[in-house]
Amino acid sequence: MKIRVYKTIRAIVILNVLFSLFFTPLIFAAGQRTLFLTNEPGLEKPAVDMLKNVVEIQPTGIETDYRSRVFITDEGTKIPFSQLIHRKSLKSSPVLKKLSDEYQADTLVLMWVAGEKTEEYAAYDVKKHIVTLRIRIVDVASGRNIVDRPVTYESSFEQRVNRHQLLARAVDKTGTASIKSDLDNHYAAASGTGHVKIVIRNIDQKDYFDKRDDFLALVKEAGIQGTLRDTYDRPEKTFTIRSELYEDIEAYYRSLYARATALQTFDSFEIDKSGRTINITRLPPERKRLIISGLTPDRYHDRLKIYRDALTSQKAIRDVVFKYISESSTTSSKLVFSFTCSEDLTKLEEGIWNSLSSVGEAPNRRLVSIADRIIHIRSGIKEGDRVAMTVHFNNVAPGDYRKIGAALDKIIKDLSVRNLGKAYDPDEYRLTYNFDVNMSPVNMDTVLWGNIEQDKTLDHIAQDTTFGNTLSYFYLRQLPDTVSILMSVKNLSPQDYKHAGRRIVQVIKSIDGITELKHTYSEYDQTLRIIFKFNGKDAYPIDDVVWKAVKKDRKLKKLAAGTISDSELEYFFSGDKDSRASDVVLIMRKVSGQGYKVVSTAFSKLLGSIEDVRDVRYAYVFPKRTVEFRINYEGKSLFKLEDALQKKMIKNKLFRYVAKGPSSAGRLVYFYYSKPFFVVDTGPDEKNIKAEPGIPSADSSGLTDLIKTLDPSVVTIVAKSARSEISHGSGFFVSPEGYILTAAHVVIDGRLMVKAYDGRFYEAQLIKLDRELDIALIKVVSSIKGFPEVRIADSSRVEKGNSILVIGTPITREYEHTSETGIVSGIDRHRGLIQLSVPVYPGHSGSPVFDSQGDVIGIVIMVPMAVKTQFVSGKGEPSVQKSIQAVESMGLAVPINYARGLLQMIK
Repeated sequence: MKIRVYKTIRAIVILNVLFSLFFTPLIFAAGQRTLFLTNEPGLEKPAVDMLKNVVEIQPTGIETDYRSRVFITDEGTKIPFSQLIHRKSLKSSPVLKKLSDEYQADTLVLMWVAGEKTEEYAAYDVKKHIVTLRIRIVDVASGRNIVDRPVTYESSFEQRVNRHQLLARAVDKTGTASIKSDLDNHYAAASGTGHVKIVIRNIDQKDYFDKRDDFLALVKEAGIQGTLRDTYDRPEKTFTIRSELYEDIEAYYRSLYARATALQTFDSFEIDKSGRTINITRLPPERKRLIISGLTPDRYHDRLKIYRDALTSQKAIRDVVFKYISESSTTSSKLVFSFTCSEDLTKLEEGIWNSLSSVGEAPNRRLVSIADRIIHIRSGIKEGDRVAMTVHFNNVAPGDYRKIGAALDKIIKDLSVRNLGKAYDPDEYRLTYNFDVNMSPVNMDTVLWGNIEQDKTLDHIAQDTTFGNTLSYFYLRQLPDTVSILMSVKNLSPQDYKHAGRRIVQVIKSIDGITELKHTYSEYDQTLRIIFKFNGKDAYPIDDVVWKAVKKDRKLKKLAAGTISDSELEYFFSGDKDSRASDVVLIMRKVSGQGYKVVSTAFSKLLGSIEDVRDVRYAYVFPKRTVEFRINYEGKSLFKLEDALQKKMIKNKLFRYVAKGPSSAGRLVYFYYSKPFFVVDTGPDEKNIKAEPGIPSADSSGLTDLIKTLDPSVVTIVAKSARSEISHGSGFFVSPEGYILTAAHVVIDGRLMVKAYDGRFYEAQLIKLDRELDIALIKVVSSIKGFPEVRIADSSRVEKGNSILVIGTPITREYEHTSETGIVSGIDRHRGLIQLSVPVYPGHSGSPVFDSQGDVIGIVIMVPMAVKTQFVSGKGEPSVQKSIQAVESMGLAVPINYARGLLQMIK
């Protein structure tokens, strides 16, 4: 009995160990960048292969000169092996600081041969080799050792041992599980919940009283959720803030640094971090900054020397220090130089620009702003920059991969790329290449597409959605010229077969493109089966012909639809059509070729799990980026189906943010999005706040207060075309950074200027527009933060009769910020638009439609041409002309949910 218990306990222990090895979350791997260096060429490949499962090794251009025993960085700095490969501490090491400044790495991994010896068994002419490796992982920020241990490997007695094989075996003994555990423990302790201390130095008592609230607001806005405790030490001139931090200290430091450098209040301060203490030190009053934004981490070290030389070459510059803040978004990453300067910044900027021009840098840079103490330049990609690029070929089935894989391999390799990696996923039908290339994504796409077009084996590849440094293509498989189709008519009695069955066969025979038709009838199961080949893509055209025949021929009136797919048609006879399953079409739009396989499969399973749903089929229409699902639905109404589907999608992470689109009888439309876009701020206690019954009446102070609150968020947009024609529209702020939503036709042509509520003008640039929905996202060009943004509602909850408020600039700019109240007079109008009782005039386009809580439910647009055409169809009648005038003054708005694709770009 004791033995059995012991074996059980032993089994449980082993299972726990295995579980911890394979399922422990890799805390360290999330975003930590690592440099790997070794002084032994035989250690490079086996060590990197072992470490890539534990750390994220950063690709660099560091060269290792084994003969001269030095490392050579991308900037040309030579670092002797002896300055890194040793047992001494690297704290305060200038070499470590140099690597940190140039590569912004979080950790440094060093591996070297610490000892070797041989034991000889002369009688049998064999030897045993004993190798001791040293692996050392250093936290670059602090210089502390995370891992520092020897690893000893003894070979068996052998006559000959290859040294590279010997080192590879020794690397295998390093124990990745223990290394991973040490890293996880180190970073878990550094990033978990704990205290944070922010120390502001060189603050006299007057400045403390003047700036205390600014400091507290900055610290809070950067991400601290806990209570702030602050003290001021008058003799030491030190202001200290303490609190609890519930996020990664590194992420909080980056957020604090980014916010502080954007505010003029903190222009004279330098920010640094030591452990869980952030030091903010006041600098001399003439301290200035040069900010270069938009530098990706992989291009940062390539551009550092150019910008540093351009700055230090100016005679008035002193005490230059710099810091690089890397964010997940390229546009948020910043290289910040701080310095003292006695010269006017306008003259200094001209000197920097001339210096950049002399080395060919200025054409790829854009001056964003010059303030009293800040020069802000945005970096662009220039030819010759090394770019990490990903290329996807989607919809490549295993059979297709065998056809086109070799041709694509050759094309990619001939482009002289570096660090080439390749992966094929047979489940997602995706072939992926990763590489570094000295070419911009636009030029890379041009070259790659040109080579694809020249290869006949790749004729069916089309260009897919492309974003950032990711290029995507789509493989359109060639369909057969003919398709074999089985048509079944069930519940067909012998008497009905004589009259209706033979008529059905004749209908099918009369269709163009039908060949090899055969039919059989079984009295046993009362089924007519017709088998034939059709010169087309699928069976749906046959179904259309059948229903045309049903309308014309009384003998076929009792025919009802069953299952319909690409190659099979099913019908029932002598049945009640209303009691049978109806064919329902569900449209999922905005599905990229890269994601359609996952979306289609998951949505099919979700549909199949709903009660009364049968026979789920789907097809992907690549040019429209749309998946069409067809189902047989046996339920009572589409409302029940839609309700069940909505509940299923909310519980599924993949479909949680899908938006409802315009629908019609037997057809449901959805827009696929993977991220949320609106958060309605309902205050501290939403449950205890009752919604107002409607917009306050015109004579109430409530309406006046609501308009005063909302007016500053609305803007007038002025567009000047190339022919100097000036037009205007309306818009509204959707973020404090100056992003604005408006109607697409307002911004399609011309230079854009935005006039805010306070009368200030700002230049604006187009971010993205959707012509189909007639909506656009623009952004003001300004370093100012804190624009008054609106709150976004959920327009799927809008009902007929809801109170609304519209603020905009109709007719001319003399009528800026006109406010009009009314109700929602209709929903789901043409293409799902919201009908308003408020009339729309030229200039109103882009105006926000607010609900009774002051949240935006829609965007005012002009009447679509499709609606006008419907009224024009009855030519010449006076009543028709009156209808046209009524439609042109009718208020219509795009539901704000349709703008989800644009809004998620700013979150």
